[in-house]
Amino acid sequence: MVHWPKSISGNAFLFLITLCVVGIAVSIAAVVPGSLLGATAAAVALTSVGLFIWRRRVEAGREQAWVGQFSFADAIARMRAREAIASSPGAAAASVIEPAQSS
Repeated sequence: MVHWPKSISGNAFLFLITLCVVGIAVSIAAVVPGSLLGATAAAVALTSVGLFIWRRRVEAGREQAWVGQFSFADAIARMRAREAIASSPGAAAASVIEPAQSS
């Protein structure tokens, strides 16, 4: 799986690399004439668009599947709630169970 950049500088760098690759591909296409080259370029373009659309659908499905599922933020909230209860003034007295007196 490809790592997609999440920063502006990462996206700009990816865009520049893409421009370089497209420039090289256009230069090669200009040198090699023929209908086979055009058919190959069309097939590559259609396949790329198809894979892009498929990838977006898979990502959307994964995000939808995670809605309401366990997250580490939930675990941290539970841990902090337990710590808050344990550190409250009445927690120590409440946690000690006094033995029943028998007479």
